[in-house]
Order: sequence, then structure tokens, then C-alpha cells
Amino acid sequence: MNEEIATPKKNNTLLIIVIIIFVVLAGLAVLSYYLLTQKWLGKWQSYENSRYQFSLDYPSNWQLGQAPANNDGREIISPDNQAACSASGFANALTNNLGQPQSLDEYVEWVKSSSADQYLSQQETKLDQNRAVYLEGRDSDIYTDSVYALGNESGVGLVCTYQNLAAKQKYQEVFKRMQESFKINLNLEGEKATETSSCHNLLNRLAAPLKDQQTFSDTEYTEVTTTSRENWDEVRLPADVIDLQNKNYTCSPLPADIDNTQDTNTTSSQPAVSKVEWKCDLEYSDWQYLELDDPKIATLEEDNYSCKKQDCLNDENNLSSVQLCTK
Repeated sequence: MNEEIATPKKNNTLLIIVIIIFVVLAGLAVLSYYLLTQKWLGKWQSYENSRYQFSLDYPSNWQLGQAPANNDGREIISPDNQAACSASGFANALTNNLGQPQSLDEYVEWVKSSSADQYLSQQETKLDQNRAVYLEGRDSDIYTDSVYALGNESGVGLVCTYQNLAAKQKYQEVFKRMQESFKINLNLEGEKATETSSCHNLLNRLAAPLKDQQTFSDTEYTEVTTTSRENWDEVRLPADVIDLQNKNYTCSPLPADIDNTQDTNTTSSQPAVSKVEWKCDLEYSDWQYLELDDPKIATLEEDNYSCKKQDCLNDENNLSSVQLCTK
């Protein structure tokens, strides 16, 4: 009788031990990922490219390489120099046999044919909301992860090169997170991307509201789109840009018109810009996004905040609203 009663107790004890081991292993896995992406690699910060209007996040203990003269992108280098990631934009200057701009698939085939890498895999993926293609390559002991997206006018790419297999295993999660963080302010067809943000991003302060935005065109200082911000010729900047930047606006230039009369049938050519569209943004110094029924709204209004509804997209990608309170 006693043995029959003891048997289920032993089974229950064994089950509890198995559950505890599973929980501990799961916790160690989560901790390992955290140490890899947060603590060990440090905090993350953003790189923004004013010419091709894209941005991405990278570990703050990685170093930015020297800014190229044409401001097409930037190299980002690991602390031990075992990995280097290049984020860049490029004009879709090549044409196919029909005289049309290359498609993404045609561009990827050109990349593969013009590289010494042996490509181990190719997959469909995304850069921001744009269709993209991922390539995994190898050239002797050197490994690469790359992803490209392309439109009729321009494209963007992220390429991470690892000095050996151990470096790839160590830093591949960095490449994945860089890809996930990629933001393209203009879509790849040259039209403005949707202004409707995710409600989740707004409530988590991942997007800042604008107090004002000014746009205008300039045909004089067109080289500004191919020059790094720190190397802009202040004397040649439009007076409106100087005036607005003195009022704490952040101004960014974007190619508006391209001179298509030059020869663009070579891989190195970059079509000349004939007109620049300037976009100058002014952010609020103090703001909060809140749920519509958040009781904190009344307190903020008593403290002289101005609150109003703002449209956003919920988790189901349906139109919803949050409350924006500014001061």
C-alpha cells in the first residue's frame, strides 16, 4: 500500500525537476542573447545618411569608418576589427537589355557575377517595408552577409564582412539586428513613404513628433546631396536653410531632379543632381504619446500641455489613434 502511494510522488518529483531544468536552460538562452546584443556589444546608436535618406542602428562600441566624399554610406567596424559592415545607397544607373532600369533580381545577379565570392545561399527578405534579397557568401576564409533592396531610381544595401568563420558566428546577430533596424525615409520608387506610424512605436517613443516642417527647392548648391553633412559648404547653403537651422530646425537635402543626359551605362557613374529638395524639421522639446483613455492626460493639460489625437496603426495594421501631448 505504501509503495503504491510513493510511486506517483516520485514521478511528480521527476516532473518538477525536468520543468526546473527547462526553465533554467530557457533563462540561460535569453540571458545569452541579452549579453550578446546588449551588454557585451554595448548600447546601440543610429547612423543616418542624408543623401539616400536611410538610417540604421549599430553597437555604440563599433567605430564609423571615414566618411566617403560622395556621402553614399558608411562603414561600421567592430572593436576587434574582425567584422566590418557597410551600409550604403546607390543610384540604379544600370539598365537591362530592354533599356529599362535593372530589377532587384537582375541587380543581384550582377552582384553575384561581379564578385569573387562563392554564394552559399540566397533568400527573400525585407529592408524596412521594401522587398529585398539576402546573400550569404564566402571567399576563402572571408565570409559575408549582404542584403539589397532596389527601386527604379535608387537602391540600398547592407554588407557585413567577417575575417573568418568564428567572427561570423560571433557577429552575425549584429548583421540581423542592423537589417531589422533599417529605416528608409523615402520608398525606393522615389515617392514619400507613408506618414502613418505604428501606435506601438509612438507609445514607446520610437518616433518623435514634429512641431513644424518646411520644404523648398534649390538649384544652386546641388553637390550638397553628395557631400557629408560635416563637409557642407556653409557659404553656399540656401539662406532659408541657414535661417531655419539657426531656429533649431534639422535640414536634410534630397535629390529632386536628375540630369539624365550623361552616360549612366557604367557601374561607377552617379547621375548628376540638377535640383535639391530641402526638408527642414523642428521637433517638440517636451512631448508624450499616451493611450486615449490614459488618466495622465488631464494632469498634463493642467500643466499647460496641449493634447490632441493622432492617427496611427495598431498591431493588426488597422487605423487607430493615440493622444499626443506637447508643451
